[in-house]
Amino acid sequence: MYKVTVYILLSIITLLSCKTNIYDDIKNVQNNKLTYNDTISFDINITTINKAYNVYINIENTDNYKYSNLFLFVYITSPNNNTIIDTIDIFMADYNGKWVGKSEGENYFGNYLFKQAVVFPKKGIYKTSIVQGMRDDTLKGISKIGLSVKEL
Repeated sequence: MYKVTVYILLSIITLLSCKTNIYDDIKNVQNNKLTYNDTISFDINITTINKAYNVYINIENTDNYKYSNLFLFVYITSPNNNTIIDTIDIFMADYNGKWVGKSEGENYFGNYLFKQAVVFPKKGIYKTSIVQGMRDDTLKGISKIGLSVKEL
């Protein structure tokens, strides 16, 4: 009886903590090489402005990526053409060099929180562009970059 009660309680907690994914897209990086000229773009359609959202950047890399982190410039343009620019540093490996993402064969997929509890001020399309900000012109081993927006 105890196991059944614990199972039901865990199931209810899991269901209540689920976040609705309102946007999820991932783009392939040509030849697994992300150059400083590459711009990965996403158009997020926000239809509800009274809710909070978490925004995630999703990255798939291979063992050919030689760094433990990845600097990105993220440009977000609102429906009224106001643009904000963020520079973020994503830690893709721990201090021992182990990738923090989920392993899928030779690839590692990481889901990294970018913005927490964001309330979008206007309905419409938020154009988001991601550009690599590392010192190398070409980053080998980055195979995909994506964006997810989840309702809280």
